[in-house]
Amino acid sequence: MQQKFSPAKKAEILKEHFIKQIPIRNILEKHNISRAMFDGWVRNVFNHSELVLKKVPSDAMSYQLNYDAVTTWFANIFKDKTLDVLGISTAPIINVCSYKPVDIMISSGMVDIVMEDMDGNAYHIEEQRNMTEADLCRFSVYHFSAARDWNYKIHDTILISGAPYNGIREIKTPHGTYSPIFVDFTQKDGFKRLAEIKTAIEQGDTSVLIELIFLPLYGKINHKELAEAVLSYELELYKAKKMLKQRHLQETSNHW
Repeated sequence: MQQKFSPAKKAEILKEHFIKQIPIRNILEKHNISRAMFDGWVRNVFNHSELVLKKVPSDAMSYQLNYDAVTTWFANIFKDKTLDVLGISTAPIINVCSYKPVDIMISSGMVDIVMEDMDGNAYHIEEQRNMTEADLCRFSVYHFSAARDWNYKIHDTILISGAPYNGIREIKTPHGTYSPIFVDFTQKDGFKRLAEIKTAIEQGDTSVLIELIFLPLYGKINHKELAEAVLSYELELYKAKKMLKQRHLQETSNHW
C-alpha cells in the first residue's frame, strides 16, 4: 500500500533536495518513494509558484497573516454574536476556525474564516481584493471540499474590496451549485461610516464596534489612509477601555 504524506511532509522532503542539496536517489531511498511521485510534487510546486511569489498590494494590505492569531481574535469578538453586521441572518456564533484545503497552495493576506452557529450552520467567509472570476472558481473548490466537513450545512460569503466585481456569481457543476453571498464593500464610504460610528459610540451605542473589523475594506481603491484612521481610533478606544475584547490590538494592524 502506497504511503501517504501530509503537505508539510512533502515540503520537508522537497527541501532536502532543493535546500540541503541531498541527491534525489538518496531521498527516494530514505522515504521509500518513487521518482514519479517526487517529480509530481515538484511539478505541483512550480505550477503554483506564481501564487507564492505574487506581490501583495501596498495600500494597507502588505502584511503577513497569522491565521492562529486572527482566528482566535475573531472567536473572541464574535462569540455569542451573529453576522448581522454583514447583513447575514444567523444564530449566535459558538465556534470560529480557519479553513483552507491543505493541498491547494494559496497566497497569504486574505481573510478565510469559518464561523459555526448554535444551529450547526457553518458560514465560510472569504475576502478578496480586486476579485476575478478565477477567484470565484478557486473559492468553489473550497466550498465543495468543506461541504462534506460541515455535513453540507455550509454557507459562503465573499467580501469584495478594492475594485468592484462584475463577473459571474454562480458556478454549476454535476455535483452541485456554488452560489455565494456577495458583500460589496467597494461602494461604501469608509470615512463617512467611521464618523457615524464615532458618533454612535459617543452616544453609548457599542453595538457598532464590531463593524470596525471590516471598515478598512470600505471604498474602491486606496485603503491606507482609512486603515490608519480606523487603527488610530481603535487605539483611542483601547486606552479608554471601550475596545472590543481582544488580547493584542496589534493583531488588528497585522490583519489589515
